[in-house]
Amino acid sequence: MKELEIVKELIYELGNNEDMGFNFSTSRNGVQCGFTPKFNTLSKKWANNIRINNHQLKNNIETDNLTKILKQCIINLYTEKELENFDNNSREIFSKLKLYIIDTAIASLKTYTHYIPVDTLGMEKIKKIKFDTIEILSIEDWIESIDISGRECFDNFDWRKYLHDSLNNKTPEKPLEPCQSMIDILVEFMKKTPALIKIVIKGYEQDFSYKLANIIAKTSLDTLSLLFNQDVFHQQVLLSERIVPISTDSIYEIDGKLSLPGFSLGPRIPIISAQKAYDELKKSEHENFINALSNILCSLSNTNNSKYPKLSSRWATALDWYAEGIREQNDAIAVTKIATSLDVLSNGGKYNGILNMLVDIFACKAEDILIDNLTVKEFVRLIYDSSRSQILHGTHHERLKSFSIERKQSTKLVKKVLWGCLLFLHEYTGEDLDKGFREVVKFVNEEDKNV
Repeated sequence: MKELEIVKELIYELGNNEDMGFNFSTSRNGVQCGFTPKFNTLSKKWANNIRINNHQLKNNIETDNLTKILKQCIINLYTEKELENFDNNSREIFSKLKLYIIDTAIASLKTYTHYIPVDTLGMEKIKKIKFDTIEILSIEDWIESIDISGRECFDNFDWRKYLHDSLNNKTPEKPLEPCQSMIDILVEFMKKTPALIKIVIKGYEQDFSYKLANIIAKTSLDTLSLLFNQDVFHQQVLLSERIVPISTDSIYEIDGKLSLPGFSLGPRIPIISAQKAYDELKKSEHENFINALSNILCSLSNTNNSKYPKLSSRWATALDWYAEGIREQNDAIAVTKIATSLDVLSNGGKYNGILNMLVDIFACKAEDILIDNLTVKEFVRLIYDSSRSQILHGTHHERLKSFSIERKQSTKLVKKVLWGCLLFLHEYTGEDLDKGFREVVKFVNEEDKNV
């Protein structure tokens, strides 16, 4: 269906009062309009057409949010009688409506500063952690960076001191209402937020920019966790995500006699002090690693000005699979996720693609020992073919079948692969590729041979 025909149907559906349901919206002049199921379907179809054919909107707004804007624009003009006589003046009305929708959508693309609540090792308490424009802030530093003034009840009131005192369980001087209620909401937020990641996203619609900010925040923490042992992946997390419990209890009977409850701590308990974590982060041998991380994060937040948006996105996605594999409690599913990380890095290379990538990364032969007396070939076959593929295809379905050894091996090795690919990308000077890191590693190795 052509766009002109879609608009004609949309206008007709607004006048169809027989199939309205409970989907309503109010125009800017206060008139309420109901949306039929057909109107909703056509609206989404047209919004998607507009989005994919407009370079300013294509990667900066989701279809669902553009659909909301589109529907609002249509009822605004419809209730103001701007869409009447469409049959006699279709092209002019269509052009006016489409331009109005696009202009309104582009106007919604703003600069948003997101503060993502996170749990960390506490490095930011020693000193603010910064990767170009992305910062990990302690709550104390966050208080100093924000501004909530602008209301009369905040005049001559030290609201920053109030926030600091509240955080340190001191009794602060109270402001007048409505500022008292406002500032107490901030206090409640601060008390349950160990740290924040500050991310500035330019040129995106609000919901889409928030989704991107969460991806960047998660990539920041997960990449930093590569510097430490695997338990740190449980200790550095977004507070909005699934988190394992700090401790678990157990109780059971032995031959009919009840035992006392058992208690065990989970991997959420940090075993590295904030100072030691900060010192590790600042070691000179990690400088290239940190610079490479900064490039990845900047590429994710500003794809239009990034040299390698595709490769950066691929690496961040592979890291996400690996990190979720580490956090996974079930060994079989964990191995599947970690092996998928290799698949993403090699661009779906399967056995041969992953094998060739590992051979290039570790500068070895396929028959060389890679880990635990396994050759490169044997490792890839074990982790990818015998574990990941058979688990996903249902060959392995026994719940008690152990994959703990495969999990330990893949956890240890894929960490090195991710680390290596990150550094290879930092040295890479070729084109942004869809083929993944197989070609990146080859390119950098060839460049090194020619130096």
